[in-house]
Amino acid sequence: MVGGALFGGYFGDMPTRIMEDFLGIEKAPDMALCFNMIDNPILFLVISLAMGALHLLTGMAIKFGITVRDGHPVAAVFDVGSWFILFAGIGLYFVFPTAGMICALIGALMLIFSQGRAEKNPIMKLLKGILSLYDIVSYGSDLLSYSRILALSLASAVIANVVNIFGAMGGPGIGGVISMTLAFLLGHTLNFAVNLLGTYVHTSRLQYIEFFGKFFEDGGREFVPLAPDTKYTVFK
Repeated sequence: MVGGALFGGYFGDMPTRIMEDFLGIEKAPDMALCFNMIDNPILFLVISLAMGALHLLTGMAIKFGITVRDGHPVAAVFDVGSWFILFAGIGLYFVFPTAGMICALIGALMLIFSQGRAEKNPIMKLLKGILSLYDIVSYGSDLLSYSRILALSLASAVIANVVNIFGAMGGPGIGGVISMTLAFLLGHTLNFAVNLLGTYVHTSRLQYIEFFGKFFEDGGREFVPLAPDTKYTVFK
């Protein structure tokens, strides 16, 4: 509901359809408090990725805290803190290129000289450290996964707009009222149900894979429901 108010999604563009097609208002005012998502999808994509970056960094911060709690502060600094410095440098580069490049270089060097510390062979130490930089591809892939927020939002909004177009085809009279009512009851109910399911599935994926993958470690007993629990007795 908050997103709909910010980006003008009141069952799609239903207020606009009613004002223009039923009330005769030539240019209906924009209902979005922030901006219209359909008119400016690139900006909404940037917002989606920014939300994803915040989500991922929060997961990394949790990993940092868990590692320190387990008594490995040095590992926390080099395994997690190095990535924070590298990402900060990448972000800073777009504002202050020189400072950003230096900051990113410091983070990269920390990874190169620390990620192979478990190896005894010095060549393998250096090689493993260099290869650790490849993980930036994994982080980039995780970040791009949050573009599904844009895709889901656009899909539901465009479907809602199409439903409103069908509803307004009856004209401003009683026929239009009936067609708009049917479109609202049938089209928007179906759109709401389908995208409610999609929202649940896709946000669960972002939560359990991208977010939990940064810090979660499983444990405990394996869940085996309704497994046979047999007992063997040997008679001598």
